[in-house]
Amino acid sequence: KRNEAQVDLRHLRLQDFLLLRPSGEGLDSLHLQIAELSLLRDASGTAVRIDSLSGRHPSGLKILGLEGSVFLAGGVLELDSLQLRLPGSTVLVSGRLLLDEGPGLDLSVRADSLDLDETVMLLGRVLDTDSRLSGAIDLTGTPDSLLLSGNVSGATYGYHVEDMDLAGIISFDGRLDFRRAEGI
Repeated sequence: KRNEAQVDLRHLRLQDFLLLRPSGEGLDSLHLQIAELSLLRDASGTAVRIDSLSGRHPSGLKILGLEGSVFLAGGVLELDSLQLRLPGSTVLVSGRLLLDEGPGLDLSVRADSLDLDETVMLLGRVLDTDSRLSGAIDLTGTPDSLLLSGNVSGATYGYHVEDMDLAGIISFDGRLDFRRAEGI
């Protein structure tokens, strides 16, 4: 029956696993050293709980850990307390990614320690900002024009910021337009 579970994996452990994905330059590979998760797919959607995941991103960046839950239903990917640990960053992400109705997102990002240059490598981008930040940022909009608001502290481009309130627009063509930046 359609309303019964189609897939119910209570505990799946993958070790030394390679995921391949087509890219403009051939195939990208995500090497998972270890992944422990559960997966449930039924008529309401697909739920994945990641208990532990570590590996190496196609950029060469080492992923020390990923934990949390994701749920996909009706073209919406919901992230519930997804924590990513990289060598210089720990980031907690919650929110929604719209996949079908034109890409969009509504995310809350929290970081106690964020190496901005390292983190954007996950998006296939390269920055040279020497930025180490902590704080909370909300991102809403489409990938080519994101509204950003939040509060950060740390250092960026050689400047120290403390308790800075931010509001602005980020576009992935490299532009950053702050409507408001207040703080010390």
